This record gives sequence, structure tokens and C-alpha cells, in this order.
Amino acid sequence: EFSHLVPAPILIATATLDGYDDDRGAGPALAGTLPPMDRAKVRTAVFYGVHHAFDAPGPDRQVENPSAHRGQGGAVTVRHDPEAAVRARGLAVQFFGEMRDARRRERPQPRRSAAALAWNP
Repeated sequence: EFSHLVPAPILIATATLDGYDDDRGAGPALAGTLPPMDRAKVRTAVFYGVHHAFDAPGPDRQVENPSAHRGQGGAVTVRHDPEAAVRARGLAVQFFGEMRDARRRERPQPRRSAAALAWNP
């Protein structure tokens, strides 16, 4: 259960074949449980047909984890997907760029003196 999140926007990216949640809609479902004030700060992205850690290069492997399968434990497939990784990185860059741009728009602009405004080299 999540609530009273940090004031910063949050991006949740999930993989449909991730063996930790066993739920193709885990990210949007989680966001849907949040109070409206928190939900407004969350953006979700679902990556179809990829496994846990799809954005981490490395060999395919099976890992045993007690948190897998919604806390039931068991094996989880870890498989890199280069194309999905590129899309995920692009999404992250876009997300953080939008957040940076929004903060710039919210910041008050410094006041310039009349002398600075009149000077034009």
C-alpha cells in the first residue's frame, strides 16, 4: 500500500511477463489505488512481452526469490530485451525532460534592471 508519496512526479514502468507481480496491469493497478492527489503525480508505462529487468544487459537467467509471484516465492525469468530497453530509456529521458521543463515554467524569472534591459550589444 502506497500513499503520501514524495512531491515529485513518478514514472512506473512494468513488464507484462515480470514474475514478481504476475499481473500485466500491475503498474496502472497500483496507480489506481492511490489517493487522487498522489495518483495525479504518477505516470505508468507497460512494456509488453518482456520479462523482469528487460532493460539490464546480461544473459538470460532464472532467479529464485521469496518475493516472486506476489510474495508466494519461486523462480523469475530475467531476460534483457534490447529494443524494449531503448524504448524505456527514451521514455525516461522524455519524462525527466518534461519534469525539468515544467519546473522551469514554474520558477519565477529573475528581474532585470532597467540598465540591463537597455543594454543591447
